[in-house]
Amino acid sequence: MRPYLFLLSALLLLPGVVSAQSEPPPLPSLAKEAESMIVWGMVVDGSDRDPLSLLSAWSKHRTGLEKAAAGGKEKSPDAAIVGLAGFLGGRTDVTVAIAPNARMDTPPLLYHVNGKGENYQGVSVAVAALDGKGAPLGYRPLGAGFDLGERFKLRFLSTFDAVVVLGHVDASGKDNQAYPPKPGEAVSIPAGKAVQLPLGDKEFFKFTGAVAGEKLTFTLRDPRSLDAGRAAAGRAYRRDKASGSDFVQAVAPERFPVISESIPLGPRIPAP
Repeated sequence: MRPYLFLLSALLLLPGVVSAQSEPPPLPSLAKEAESMIVWGMVVDGSDRDPLSLLSAWSKHRTGLEKAAAGGKEKSPDAAIVGLAGFLGGRTDVTVAIAPNARMDTPPLLYHVNGKGENYQGVSVAVAALDGKGAPLGYRPLGAGFDLGERFKLRFLSTFDAVVVLGHVDASGKDNQAYPPKPGEAVSIPAGKAVQLPLGDKEFFKFTGAVAGEKLTFTLRDPRSLDAGRAAAGRAYRRDKASGSDFVQAVAPERFPVISESIPLGPRIPAP
């Protein structure tokens, strides 16, 4: 079968698959054993309660568990293209995407969890470079750039059940939804499961050369944040590592995370 090619100036329209999303599981309660603690449902080293450090440790553990369960190979979880009307009582006047709200900085508050839940939620995002058969060659942070002709996907590992859309900003500054290509749709991804977008095994983006000002964007949010007044209002905080970029946002009861960032489409920056 001929691979579907997602060029950044023209993306293929895929058919949507509408499916229901269950409410996320109950939030964990605080637990400590020596220097360990439960972080987004998993026991990790809790000696450093910086939210971005904990997210990095959490994502490393989650990725290791997934690979072990799949025999060391990447496994596609239960993710699907969904219609947003199902979350909004049939309304179609709400969009997922927002302007980028992340910045490179350290969150001002330490992570904690109590009977009302965690005070931060987050997501690890990486560029997944692909070989000619669509298998991942490795992962890198969002600002590392791209090789000419390179095929890639974006890999998401979220601490919460989320919907996500990818956008494309062209050289003139015009912003369009890139994936899923149909307005009113998003990709539903489960908490704690790595998802690569585009979803199809033979679907990918291809870097065809740098154009000044061109960007790829993502917005990932808890679907409950689509209701008026229920989105977390604060900025998201970002930290890059060799294998990707981590993002966290402070949340409160009945205020749900919305994390958005832009990815410059420029040439690859060699690792130091």
